[in-house]
Amino acid sequence: MARSPSPAHPANRLLASLPRADLARLTPSLEHVDLPLGQRLHEPGFAQEHFYFPGTSIVSLVGVLRNGDATELSLVGCEGGVGV
Repeated sequence: MARSPSPAHPANRLLASLPRADLARLTPSLEHVDLPLGQRLHEPGFAQEHFYFPGTSIVSLVGVLRNGDATELSLVGCEGGVGV
C-alpha cells in the first residue's frame, strides 16, 4: 500500500534523497499545492517567486521562439524541481 506524501516522506525523489537534517530545515518552508492541468507556474518577464518539487505530476518547460511558436524545452517530474 502506498503511503501519502508527508514532510517526513515526500513524494518528490529529490527531497526524499536529502539527509534528514537538511529536509527538516527545509520543511517549514515547504507547502503542498494542488494545481490544475495546464496551470502556468511562471510568466515570462516576471520574477519567479516559488520553486516547485513535483511529486505526482510533470512540469513542462516551454520556450517561445521569435516567430511566436512555442517549443517544449524539458520535462521535470518527481526526480527534480523547477523555478530557478
